[in-house]
Amino acid sequence: WNGEHMAVTGVVGKTNDGTIITNGNAATDLRGLVVSCNKHENVKGSAYVYNTVTHAIGGLGSTTGKNTFLYVAGIKSKMTFGGLMASAELAKNFGSDRTSADYENYKGVAFLAKAAYKADLQDVAALTPWGEFGYGTGDERTGVRDGNRTFQSINTGYRPGGVYGRFNNAVPLKLYGNANGVAGNGLSNRVIWGVGFKATPAALNKLTTGVQFYSYKFHTKVSDAANSRSIGSEFDVTADWNHSENVSIKGILGSFQPGQFIAQQQTTKNPAVMAALDFSIKF
Repeated sequence: WNGEHMAVTGVVGKTNDGTIITNGNAATDLRGLVVSCNKHENVKGSAYVYNTVTHAIGGLGSTTGKNTFLYVAGIKSKMTFGGLMASAELAKNFGSDRTSADYENYKGVAFLAKAAYKADLQDVAALTPWGEFGYGTGDERTGVRDGNRTFQSINTGYRPGGVYGRFNNAVPLKLYGNANGVAGNGLSNRVIWGVGFKATPAALNKLTTGVQFYSYKFHTKVSDAANSRSIGSEFDVTADWNHSENVSIKGILGSFQPGQFIAQQQTTKNPAVMAALDFSIKF
């Protein structure tokens, strides 16, 4: 539903229609509701709640014989004032985790903020410095506890950095083999910040070049064998060619430097270097 100043979107679906009783494949249902406010041209905001229900795979009468309910509720806003662009989002977990023998409540929290300023120098270039910060809680306690404080997303799209973001834990080839969970996907148990700079020359306005730096850390340590929370850092050089509305090319040269956590785990300590060229064609 779209009104003059408000919009409401709902979704009901099924993300996995597995066999409930056999083979441990649980059916998963998805529900969501988003309420957006578009009254002001320069400030837009929305509130949302999403819920997934994972049907039980355990035996009747057991803890894992009950359904798991994960809720993600949050608010987000986007602001533009002249050349300044900023956005912020805060999300909170609720619900019951019954995937293990220990009954737990979801209690994770995440926050993501971005800001950029576009300065147009007439007949020279458009220059855009930017920065972002992401925070997602973790939980180092094991055994019986009063809740799971690791932030849980339903389907994250936050994958910052050319190397770290591409070789995340959702792809076959993971960063450093995902040893002790170093290949991130979203803000679960993460503290991430990044800064960068982009430039689009006036004489070649289809080309945008840039540099970016990211730092990645665990929010909470994940191993008793390593007291460091530093996963690593990354420096990238990027180039985007927007040939047309439907055709674009993106090149990136990146270097990921492993942090102390990876070194303490005796994982491969060499930097991960990548050169990539991506083509995008819309029909």
